[in-house]
Amino acid sequence: MQPPSLTAKPRKAVQTNKGTKKLLLHSLVSQEKYTNSDSNAQTKTAASAGLPKTKKRKHMSALEQDKTDRERERAIMAYRMMRKQRLQKKNGVV
Repeated sequence: MQPPSLTAKPRKAVQTNKGTKKLLLHSLVSQEKYTNSDSNAQTKTAASAGLPKTKKRKHMSALEQDKTDRERERAIMAYRMMRKQRLQKKNGVV
C-alpha cells in the first residue's frame, strides 16, 4: 500500500495562465490581420499589447457588428479549410 500523494499546490506556487494557449488558428489569423496594409496604425498597438481588447456586441455600432461578423465568417472558413486539409493529409489524399 502506498502513501497518499499530494495533489494540492502550495499557496505561494507560481500560477500559470490557463487562457494563453498558442493555437494554430491564432497564428494564422494574426498573420493575415497584420499583413494587411489597411490597419497599420492598429498593428503597432496590437503587436505590443498582444490581442486587441474586445467589446460586447450590444455595445458596437452597426458598422462594427458587420465588420466583426465578416471577420468571424473568415475565421470559420479558415478553420474549416485547415480541418479539411488535415483530414485529406491524414487519409493520404493530397
